[in-house]
This record gives sequence, structure tokens and C-alpha cells, in this order.
Amino acid sequence: MLTALPAIGATFTTLTKVDSTNNYAMELIRKGLAQHGQVIFSTHQTAGKGQYQRTWFQTPGHNIAFSAILNTTGLPATQPFRLSVAAALASRQMIIANTQLPCMIKWPNDLFLNDKKAGGILIENIRKGYTWEWAVVGIGINVNENSFDEALTHATSLLQQTERSYHVEALAKQLAAELGYYFELIHTDAGWKEALQQYNQSLYLLDQQIQVKKDAVRLSGQLLGVDTNGALMLQQGMVTQHLNFGEASIML
Repeated sequence: MLTALPAIGATFTTLTKVDSTNNYAMELIRKGLAQHGQVIFSTHQTAGKGQYQRTWFQTPGHNIAFSAILNTTGLPATQPFRLSVAAALASRQMIIANTQLPCMIKWPNDLFLNDKKAGGILIENIRKGYTWEWAVVGIGINVNENSFDEALTHATSLLQQTERSYHVEALAKQLAAELGYYFELIHTDAGWKEALQQYNQSLYLLDQQIQVKKDAVRLSGQLLGVDTNGALMLQQGMVTQHLNFGEASIML
């Protein structure tokens, strides 16, 4: 057990308005004010951050905008994907517990309900030399959002999927507890093996024929899963390709 570290969410900071909870958390680290396990939660995020420099917009008070500050010195610096898996599984478990719907993980870090995206994860790391010192785990989940921009054809929310509303801050605190469980789990090799197995069993489009965009090329093949380094395993005939996040993305 990580007895020397405070529980994730033991310090829970609620902001009425912020540009980005990840930015706020990263600034605490830079100023030397960071505490392991501190969660930054906002009811109004004006410039939420997503993968590929995308901006995540939300209706004030309707959704989870959440960043957890984590001391990562106890994790292997060469395996940052462990933390991605922990964050994805924690988010998935919280969603399932409250909706009773199957929540799938679209590689590497999107949360899908009935073929639509309900949330996503952005992790930012601070390293010093070979040491992985800190990570900020940013999680955005559409909770009580009832409408989306027409361009967001694959977006959904918990409210849209279940036709009922939720107490957003209560869900965020539950998410913090789930993240604490999985963060501890991935600190041992046996726990990491179990977490990766859960992640692969929850993988969106697992065993199906998919299309992947790599650079300007489209690849087709069967999705076999994700390896220990976080690479997507794509079966093409007799060959299995291992495609790293950042160089490839699943096309829908």
C-alpha cells in the first residue's frame, strides 16, 4: 500500500471558474505547492484541454472537469502508459457504477457509451532527468450536457444515455476514489498485469476490423489489443503491427 502518500481526493479544491484545471494543477507543481492526491475540480472551465491541442468546451456546472496531481516517483519512468490505464479504468468504473451501462475505452484515452464519446483523458508529466516526478491526470466527462455542437457527431453525455441528471461534484469525488484504487494497483507488476488485462477487455472495437490513420496513410486490420507499452496491436494478414500513440489514431 502507498501508505506514505495522501489519498487521492483528500484535498479537493473546487473552483467556480478556471481556464483549465490541468493548467492550474501544473502551475501548483511549478511553484512547489503541489500535494500528491490533490484534485482540482471546476464547475466552469473556459479553455479545457484535450489531446492533439484540441479545446474542450462545456456548459458551466454540467460536466466533470477534473485534474489530479500525482507523485509518480514510485512508477517506472519507462512505462507512462500504466497511468493512462489507471485513469481510463477509474473513469470507466465510475461511469458504469452510476449508469449501469457498458462503458468502453477507445484507445488510448476516450470513454465511449453506445458508440459515442462521453469523456476523455489528458495526462501531462513533469520529469527531471530520468525521474518521473509528477503527473497531472486531467479527466473530462460529459455528465448533464444535453446538446452538442453539430460538428460533434460522436459526442454524448450520461444524461443523454440514461435520461436522468447527476450531482456532478459527487461523481467527481467518486472518480477520485476510483483513481486512488487503480493508482495503487499499477505500482506492482502483478497489479499492472491485472489492470492491462482489464483495459484490453474493455477496449472499444476489440477483435473487430478497424481503420487506423498513421501519418497520411490508412491501415486496415483486426484490433488485437494494446501491449504493455501502450501500442495498438493491429493484425494485417500474418503480420502484427504495433502502432504507438501519437503516430496513429483509430478512424470512426
